Amino acid sequence: MPKRDATRVNAALVGSLRSWAVIADQIVGPLADVGQSGIANNYARMRITDEGIMDRANAGVLEYAAERSAELVGMRRTSTGRLVPNPNKQYAITETTRREVRALVLDAFREGLSRDELAAALETYNGFGAERAVVIAQTEMSFANSNANMTAWRASGVVTEKEWLVAQEPCETCQANADQGRIPFGEEFQSGHMAHPAHPKCYCDTAAYTDEGALEALAEAPGEPPEPAE
Repeated sequence: MPKRDATRVNAALVGSLRSWAVIADQIVGPLADVGQSGIANNYARMRITDEGIMDRANAGVLEYAAERSAELVGMRRTSTGRLVPNPNKQYAITETTRREVRALVLDAFREGLSRDELAAALETYNGFGAERAVVIAQTEMSFANSNANMTAWRASGVVTEKEWLVAQEPCETCQANADQGRIPFGEEFQSGHMAHPAHPKCYCDTAAYTDEGALEALAEAPGEPPEPAE
């Protein structure tokens, strides 16, 4: 995350310790900004400039930011947008853990640390062992990257297929996903996932394949974006 984005996240969080619901609401904007930067970078590589496509992708990023901002403080949003405690134990976080881990992560963002360096920092916190530190650092970054890519590809309307790319020594689940080869973009892999990661500490990636004809047509008529991929 660029240092300027980390500064915005920090500004939104610090000084709002009275209520984690307030914090969740305040970090929606900064989270969305980070995601929108990823969308812009993705489309720059694909040479997509259509505003309609970008608007659809950015709307998806906003939805993700709203949901993730709640999860990060152990809450969830109801259908009306109200924040309530998340009953899912996966997101249960104690007040002490929230404060201390939040400080570590914000320091990592400000200093531009890599995933492994962030994991090492988390490991020094006595609430985490080495295993849990790696899980948090790698999985969170992988989910964020995957969500941005899938949102951009879906909204573009020109991505027709995807493929699961495994890292070294993949697990059986990920290898089975990779063995499928290219599959339609809107379908799930055999594991039930739309894209990586399939599990904590998953180092896999997802590749996208475009309809070159549709991509060329989009470049020639940017005012007429194709329907987003299902």
